[in-house]
Amino acid sequence: MHDPARTALEKIEASEIFASADRLRRFLRFAVEAKLAGQESQIKEYVIGREVYDRDEQYDPRIDPIVRVEARRLRAKLEKYYQGEGLTDPIRIDLPKGSYVPVIGAAREPRSKRFLWWAVASGILLLIVVVGAYRRSQQVATDEMIAIVPARWLWSDTGDLSSVDESLAEAVAAELANRGIARVIGWPSMLRYQTGHKPVREMAAELGAAKVLIVSVRDKQGATRVTVFFMDGKSDQKLWVTDFSRGGAATPEAHAELARLIANEFAAKRRMLK
Repeated sequence: MHDPARTALEKIEASEIFASADRLRRFLRFAVEAKLAGQESQIKEYVIGREVYDRDEQYDPRIDPIVRVEARRLRAKLEKYYQGEGLTDPIRIDLPKGSYVPVIGAAREPRSKRFLWWAVASGILLLIVVVGAYRRSQQVATDEMIAIVPARWLWSDTGDLSSVDESLAEAVAAELANRGIARVIGWPSMLRYQTGHKPVREMAAELGAAKVLIVSVRDKQGATRVTVFFMDGKSDQKLWVTDFSRGGAATPEAHAELARLIANEFAAKRRMLK
């Protein structure tokens, strides 16, 4: 008899939500197979980076956050799957926050109860979001508060494209904050805009950010081109735009160097604007 857990995994992999998400399917299959084989000790960030995302032996999760970024995307897709195509699945596979080890178990409630719970919870959540958004929109933005955003969260189809722009934006936010160059909106607070394509002005108002730093990454013919837009949160006006180009692959070292260069450029340009 076919293993129910593997049957559930195959159904997820064949779903419309995961149809074009090859890397996320590999991530999920690696984690589930290791779990079923009793090898939970192998489901670690470093191992996933090597086995699923083809990082070499120099891979350092502290510098390259690819697995953390992709794990958040995988959790979001699983949640969406179980709200739609997988609503009646008898076996559920979850990836709890703070862990890469999947939880596999029987669905706890029949469809009718789950749907009712989901409808009530969605209504409450919507109310909380609306009230929260209204309160945040009333906050007075300060010149010191900056939001760092990957360009495709705003302007492109997020789909299952490379997460380089997300990783670089997160690295830039950390560089600015750690060096005391600017007060930066925390990265966890930014993640809710990952798939929203929300206008800059509206996002800035909700976050209480006066300025928005947008990071755009383009890979062409083996070279990486990064464009940084610094924008006024209230008017959508571009205050300055700068390009950075690097040859070769987007390695963790190149990532860290670009983040430092962008932070230096930001500090210099900001002094000029004052």
